Amino acid sequence: MAESNSRLLDFVNLVNDFGGYVVAAPWTAPFAHWKHNDSLGGSGAGWNISAATSNLRREFYRAYAEYLRDWAQEMADRGAPIHAISIQNEPTYDPTYYAMAWTAEQQREFMAEYGHIITAANDGLGVPGRSGGRTGRVRLMGGSPHNNVHWNNATLNDPRAREQLEIVAYHTYGDWGTRSAAALDALPRRETWMMEKNVNSDRLGMHEMDWTWNMIWVVMNEIHHVIAHNESSVYTWWYLKRWYSMIGEGAFGTRNGEILPRGYGMGHFSRFLSDTVRVEASLSGHPNALDGSGALPPGSPQLEPGRAGVRVLAGIRTSNPGTWQEEELKEREDMVSVLMFDSRISASGRSTDIRVELPPGFVATSAYGIVSDPGQRHAPVLVVLDPDGTSATVNLPVNTMISLRFRK
Repeated sequence: MAESNSRLLDFVNLVNDFGGYVVAAPWTAPFAHWKHNDSLGGSGAGWNISAATSNLRREFYRAYAEYLRDWAQEMADRGAPIHAISIQNEPTYDPTYYAMAWTAEQQREFMAEYGHIITAANDGLGVPGRSGGRTGRVRLMGGSPHNNVHWNNATLNDPRAREQLEIVAYHTYGDWGTRSAAALDALPRRETWMMEKNVNSDRLGMHEMDWTWNMIWVVMNEIHHVIAHNESSVYTWWYLKRWYSMIGEGAFGTRNGEILPRGYGMGHFSRFLSDTVRVEASLSGHPNALDGSGALPPGSPQLEPGRAGVRVLAGIRTSNPGTWQEEELKEREDMVSVLMFDSRISASGRSTDIRVELPPGFVATSAYGIVSDPGQRHAPVLVVLDPDGTSATVNLPVNTMISLRFRK
């Protein structure tokens, strides 16, 4: 094991202990001769995957599936089980460093003919109780293309391949992506996971701005879009500790170990909207600068990705997360969390009282909220719960995030 990975088992167990999810995504095959270019690296075709020669040789498809299965088994045997394993990181880009190109058709064929080698592995591979219906088994994730979730459609449209593809992965470089109807609207329904993104300034002299409060919105707007509009279950950021990320490392004016504004922003999502079933909630009373209607439908779909404005995202946290039957949800729901933010950094300093309408059938008995803005982080905010428990009022200034939690 490389020195850089000497504590891999410790870190995997730490994530598991905190209820997190560990996903493994290889960059290349384990042996050079398994690939057409006889190299662990890519062939340098870049985005022209049709010209790439770093693809896995067809005669090694089975061996590759067995290799992924055996690696997951080894992790489980060593006391550090993983939640899911991907067949490839960034299969649609062919650089010269470690890489392996896949076409959409090659993934379909691999999943249809050999995916079962991984998904039918013995119990005990995955993290018990958190393996999406296959308790104790590692879940199989497809390749993570850079910017096109529809690359997976060939696999999803083949019943044999779809049965093995348990998580549909993608990245949002160059494109925030769109909702995958092929994954979400057909049965068996498949989750979509956004597995990597990084946003930072592309030149020196601007990096000092990346970790400031006003620069959180390019990330927060994207997280909202991926969850609310793409209906993805996961949003994954690239580096955790970096000047443009969640925790500073000492570069470009940050302090080592300091939680940065983007960290507090992501904290609003992870603290209040994790392990939930997304539901409708609505806001009224805000003079939205983008459409002027004064009322926002659920998820604010009229706001284009990347444009400043108001967003609202809500979810029911249930005693049994993952139950989709409406009647059962009504019986088991115990709280509703709502995240709202006004990402305009300047709008005449306006501050508006917003009415939050809770989902039908939910009656709150208490409410709690936190607010983050340029001058404060996760500070308590006043939430006025209406007497009937079906709505509440809170003040939302511009350039502010507010998370609310309502209990039955």
